[in-house]
Amino acid sequence: MGEELLSCRQYEKLIPMYLNKTLSDEETIALIDHVKKCPSCREELTIQHMVAVGLNNLDEIIDLNVDSELDKRRRQTVLSLYKKDVTERMHLGVFFVGLSTFFLALLLIIL
Repeated sequence: MGEELLSCRQYEKLIPMYLNKTLSDEETIALIDHVKKCPSCREELTIQHMVAVGLNNLDEIIDLNVDSELDKRRRQTVLSLYKKDVTERMHLGVFFVGLSTFFLALLLIIL
């Protein structure tokens, strides 16, 4: 999604995908950050969340607290992004160690 700011209308269109957990990590964080600041989008998310959770749990006592859901999902998403970053850095480290070993062996053969 990049750094561009979306309009409230665009964020509202992302809410169903957020509730279905089909947004990218970056989109999820952007939506959560926006909803925490925008009363209109927060209200829309709350309504859609209550409907979705309510329909899925008609026979159970449910917690419709959107704040705890937003905080939990943001933490999970940030952790997911961190894990991806660490994994990518580890792969780069292994690559450079292998490359260094190759050049060292090549240097030993040449000398």
